[in-house]
Amino acid sequence: MRAQAFAAVAAALVLGGCITQDVQLTPRDVKPALSRHGSASGCRLPPFELVDARSHKGLGWIGGHELLYPELESWLHAAIAAASPSEPSAAPLRVEISRAYIESHPSGHSFQLVLRVQDGSTESAPRVYRGSESGVTWWGTNAEFGRYVKSAASKAVTALMRGEADCGTD
Repeated sequence: MRAQAFAAVAAALVLGGCITQDVQLTPRDVKPALSRHGSASGCRLPPFELVDARSHKGLGWIGGHELLYPELESWLHAAIAAASPSEPSAAPLRVEISRAYIESHPSGHSFQLVLRVQDGSTESAPRVYRGSESGVTWWGTNAEFGRYVKSAASKAVTALMRGEADCGTD
């Protein structure tokens, strides 16, 4: 009887350890939106619509746990808007989050963010802007993963600003 009770408790502990819980980032983990990249030089970004075009909204898997950031689209929209004042007379852009994912490596992680941009003209080819961040993961905390997201997004937004903003240098 005692052996059966012990076996039941041991099985519950083992199975309980196999059940994974998602790792969910919050805006607190990723920190506030980015600073104005182009405003110092007078750059102005056309109005834009941001769409999360990914079929699956998760960011990948870390140690058997899915990394989620449900606010990625709204956070990134705020980051792009904060990067530069809008140029209301310009043709609007459609910015898509094409990919956003984390990769695990033996001693660290890397996060990739891919934005696909197209203006209202059906004749224009889409443009792609990327940001990535890699590093050693010391603690595996949400704040560490949030820094990867913020840094990769900063690089992608900087590339977007360089490619799409009007800086008055025509």
